[in-house]
Amino acid sequence: PGKSSCWTRHAGQCILVSGPGVEATWLDAGSRSYSQPWDTVAKGFLRSQRLPEPAQAVISHADSDHYNVLYQAANLGTLERVYVGGGFETVDPESAAGRFLFSLRQHEIPLPRPKVGDVISLGGGASFRILLAGVPASSEPNDQSLVGRLETPDGRVLLTADIEREGIAALLASGQDLRAEVLVLPHHGAWATQLPALLEAVGPRIVICSSHREPDGGAKATQAADLFYRSLRKTYEFYCTASDGYLRVEFNSGRITVTPWKKR
Repeated sequence: PGKSSCWTRHAGQCILVSGPGVEATWLDAGSRSYSQPWDTVAKGFLRSQRLPEPAQAVISHADSDHYNVLYQAANLGTLERVYVGGGFETVDPESAAGRFLFSLRQHEIPLPRPKVGDVISLGGGASFRILLAGVPASSEPNDQSLVGRLETPDGRVLLTADIEREGIAALLASGQDLRAEVLVLPHHGAWATQLPALLEAVGPRIVICSSHREPDGGAKATQAADLFYRSLRKTYEFYCTASDGYLRVEFNSGRITVTPWKKR
């Protein structure tokens, strides 16, 4: 059995993987709603759930709401390696991302750059397979995100980070098997015309949105966007951290269950 916890309730994304024989791992670890998310949320969360401080992390891209939990973790010396995605190679050394990289290097933490096809072993039969490692032709920084699939003996979770229109199109055009029982919507549920095709290719039973509000396509939502978002709760087992709070996704004997912090 294994567990995947998506606990960022506000703006950002933070996912922790743990379980028997599994090396506790962050798959993105950030929040835009807290200035010091480690001290404000993460440290207490780990203690309350009796979870170890992860020794490794996979950070999809250089937006702070996907990595800033790790500032203090690096200073505490608990991290042994951090896999980094797109955008980090060109950051301004004086920017938040630049200071984050400096802190990691100061603590001599390795920063491997995964490529498509790489499989990061998490132990206990779990792994994280890289399906997309940026879209060089796209000028959108979010499209440089790592996209990967958490794979366990009892189920799979597709994590699409912040990819937008061109990133989703590239993923769909890659010809790879994208199927997963659980899908975390790209870019916190923001609308893109390729979203319906993505859900068709993934074929999830469970769809998760990590966001500070319910996804609705925004003020300029098209009719297609309205139809898509209205269908989410009807067609899938749908959860959003804005309304459901922290989510625990558990894999056990071929079954996948989701327990929201806020009872429905």
